[in-house]
Amino acid sequence: MTKKIVTTLLAALSLPAVVFGANATEVLKRAEVADQRVSYRGVKVATFRFNGRSTVSSFKVIHMVPDLTRVEFFSPASLSGMVVIQDGSTSWKLRPRSQCWEESGGQSVPAMGMIHQEALQNYDLRIAGSDTVAGRPAYVIHAIPKSKEEAAHRVWVDKGCFLVMGTQVESPRGFILNSSRYSSIQINPGNISHSLFKVSGKVKCQPKPGSTAMNVVKPSYLPKGYKLVAVSRMSVNGSCCAHMQFSNGANSISLFQRRAHCESPQTSIKSKMTNVITWAHKGVLFTLMGSVPRSELRKIADSTR
Repeated sequence: MTKKIVTTLLAALSLPAVVFGANATEVLKRAEVADQRVSYRGVKVATFRFNGRSTVSSFKVIHMVPDLTRVEFFSPASLSGMVVIQDGSTSWKLRPRSQCWEESGGQSVPAMGMIHQEALQNYDLRIAGSDTVAGRPAYVIHAIPKSKEEAAHRVWVDKGCFLVMGTQVESPRGFILNSSRYSSIQINPGNISHSLFKVSGKVKCQPKPGSTAMNVVKPSYLPKGYKLVAVSRMSVNGSCCAHMQFSNGANSISLFQRRAHCESPQTSIKSKMTNVITWAHKGVLFTLMGSVPRSELRKIADSTR
């Protein structure tokens, strides 16, 4: 169960950071490169639902331009003490029990420009007002999907440095599926040390993802408006795992693939946050997750066979 919670939270946190503002195109362009221009340190709180239960996670985020990020988890108990370091396209994870760093790979197909175009095609963007997040003024932007089956988004964008200060995803029925917001933040603090982003101590040796042969299957069917925006590879317990991410500009669908030891029928997990389907086929274990209807996920799953 802990692994499923971790996977669900990390997937939610890895959703594309699409931003819309007073001048949607201009604010989006600035927000897409904000991390490359602004260093910061802050505490963030994320709330998400898994298997019908609400879980709150708090963590510290430390970022140094242009592409160094460290995340230290405080809660829930299953994540407490975990540290994630991202250096460009490479990510490292330190689990508190093992006290051992594991390389988890990174995105190999960045496509922020594509996400922007898809968002404009699939969402009506409007200003919902202004708010204050962590003591800083922010735009409140509402992204309303043109499809009634998609989730809506609210995004809080800092008016000064254009960082994304908070997000909220709402189901078609108005349920809050997940949310995140900084409770405190320092912009360009000036005393962030490079040593925070260094992996030191015990490192778990795992085969490089590319050294383990596995053909990655791309679905032939995707819901309207969705396109492939990122592909990453990593090693999980010594096995190659591939992650494909599809987006319509704001919402995301993830497909994980790794070797399986036996065939298994499709199984579904339903929650207010996301739907999950797992199955094994021709020696590959698939996990498909997203907030789209289960019927759509099944169509995607069937198209991989």
